[in-house]
Amino acid sequence: MPGARKGGQMNISIWVSDELYSGIEEARTLLKAREKRQIDRSQFVRDALREKLKELGVTLPDDAILPPDRTGKGGRKKRDAEIESMPPEPARNIVKYSDHSDEDTMLVAEDPPRFSVPTAALAAAGTGIECFDDLPFDENDLTETDCSYPKARAVIIRGDSMEPDYPAGTRVIVTPGIGPDNGSLVVANLKKGGIVFKRLYLPKGAPLMDSCEDGPSQGDTTPIELRSLNPKYAPKRYTRRDFYWIYPARPAINPRGRT
Repeated sequence: MPGARKGGQMNISIWVSDELYSGIEEARTLLKAREKRQIDRSQFVRDALREKLKELGVTLPDDAILPPDRTGKGGRKKRDAEIESMPPEPARNIVKYSDHSDEDTMLVAEDPPRFSVPTAALAAAGTGIECFDDLPFDENDLTETDCSYPKARAVIIRGDSMEPDYPAGTRVIVTPGIGPDNGSLVVANLKKGGIVFKRLYLPKGAPLMDSCEDGPSQGDTTPIELRSLNPKYAPKRYTRRDFYWIYPARPAINPRGRT
């Protein structure tokens, strides 16, 4: 069955039509007996589908099976449009499986592909390292990630400044050569202060941030604020000239595949 994982576990979201529901013998038979009680037909058949999958050793989260569109305001086309609008980078590969007609369609959102990237411990990096590629990356210490960026690397963070979300020892993915967005997580190399893992904020209306790796430019005086998640650490302000580089960072495996 599409989306199968080790141990018979699956991590999928399923959009199903009434035709698929009617294919479940238990649901089709029992529905007739229960319709007079004015039960929630959609919920009932979804429960029946979940039980059938459970018999096959498939475990789904409570919100995985979504009801068909019965509003009459878009129907299948509206649902398909919503799926097509999903951004490509999260790699939630939408695969269409059809039996006899479009009415027999089941759509499955599969897990994104995984990659392995070299890892460096920031605690071992020391100071005086200007170039990101000069960090002590260990080709034998690989971090699994759903980030497909070719130059992505992993770093092991140190300290408690980003607790509770990112305690010391957490592995995050860095994408060198890309400018960070306002409000994004970053790994930054300060000319005075070494390499830090923080969240970056720019003033309202400030120009888009670049990676700072090309040295001073016109945006030198724009204040760049780095904040910790741990409230015991105050935000600190810098300008572009204070950095060797600033690169976006993200969890090794993003929730729901988001970048």
